[in-house]
Amino acid sequence: MNRPARRTDGMILPMPDRSQPMDYEQEFTIPQFEQLAQGVIPQSMDERWFI
Repeated sequence: MNRPARRTDGMILPMPDRSQPMDYEQEFTIPQFEQLAQGVIPQSMDERWFI
């Protein structure tokens, strides 16, 4: 991907009134974090998550 993902790149729905926190911890290297911070734009129908 050449540019960071933007909110306008995907179909964004409002958060539901009710939510539940997830118990999740993960450590990333600096290069992994930089890549993750760029976001993910789905390229096919099989890739369902816009991050």
